[in-house]
Amino acid sequence: MFLLAFIPIPLTAYFHMESTFSGGYYRDIDKDAHVPAYFYWNFNQAHRSGVEISIHSGVNNDVVFETWRFFLYHATLALPYKTFRADLGRQFFSEGFEAGMLDGAQARYDWSDDGGLWCAGGGLHSLEQTDIDFKTQLYGLALHQKILTALWKVGYFFNVRDKKENLHLIHGAVMKEWQNFIFKPSFLVKGQVNPEESALTQITSEVRLHPSESTVFTFDFLSQRRNHLLPDDGEFIYGLFSSSAQKTFHTSLTWLPSSHFQAELGGWRSYYDSRRGEESVNRAMLSTSWQWGLYDLNLSLGRMHSYGGRVWHGGGYLKKALKEWADIQIEGSVAYIDKINSINTWAYHVRGGMSFKIAPKLILSALAEVERNHRFEFDTRGIVYVSHYFY
Repeated sequence: MFLLAFIPIPLTAYFHMESTFSGGYYRDIDKDAHVPAYFYWNFNQAHRSGVEISIHSGVNNDVVFETWRFFLYHATLALPYKTFRADLGRQFFSEGFEAGMLDGAQARYDWSDDGGLWCAGGGLHSLEQTDIDFKTQLYGLALHQKILTALWKVGYFFNVRDKKENLHLIHGAVMKEWQNFIFKPSFLVKGQVNPEESALTQITSEVRLHPSESTVFTFDFLSQRRNHLLPDDGEFIYGLFSSSAQKTFHTSLTWLPSSHFQAELGGWRSYYDSRRGEESVNRAMLSTSWQWGLYDLNLSLGRMHSYGGRVWHGGGYLKKALKEWADIQIEGSVAYIDKINSINTWAYHVRGGMSFKIAPKLILSALAEVERNHRFEFDTRGIVYVSHYFY
């Protein structure tokens, strides 16, 4: 079922290549059979001069549309020189409140340890888009500098949109922490303004307190317009329901009694306007992670309640090192879905497998997974990961 081929390439520095092939069988709610297949190829190379090449691509027969498609997720050439670095090509973009894929360039120059300049330009599109086009473009720059022990940042975006008015946006942020005060507080405030409308379009803030050495209390607020700089199809599903910015309040309490154990309890409440009126979503999550000897254990339990219904879910992950050259891992999750359209169902997912260190620079992972939910009556897949390193 699996065919993986590797051609060694002599290089002068670091080389990493990883291939993933997965295929399986599932039956949908109409009991029709499907055979999905996915192949992903990741390539990273770094020369002694600091020049880096990175390519992440994939081919699959899409589960929904069942047509073969090629995806170029990432393809960049990094050119560093002292404190300057330029990334050219297709790359993930995240600055201010925006996130997407950028076909263009990003550059960064640091004039000191406390300050620097960032700039970027190119075609901006959603993560799902495969074609290269410049119908939506983004050009921007940002300056950051540490002043009076606080980190300040200010930037500007010029957004060019096909057949629509262009946008001019100014964004800024300030971050400060007090290590010598009680509870060691820290805060972050970030906002984005449309100067033509004199409107604050997006804002986020976060406050952190340390009641003790082993506990962290966090409260943050986010008011965002979901990817409003991208083409209309970038947020198709979200646009079907929401007609306003999304406002989210989040708080969490984290306990870290040692470097091997962590527990976190978090809660979220979101608001937005829809065609039905004002809607809200509540979420709560409890998660733990524990490392003990050769074991690595993670557990989670959560609940979500929205206008569409309720979901209760839980899961766990266990990894154990058997030898220096092998380890075993298993993970599983279960959820109960109670929707307002009278759909009540259980969803399950189980994955397990082993990883083998065949050679000092060659790692093979073989996994199998089974899934069942309201969409798939039965879904089973096999997955193989291969990582090859050269130094």
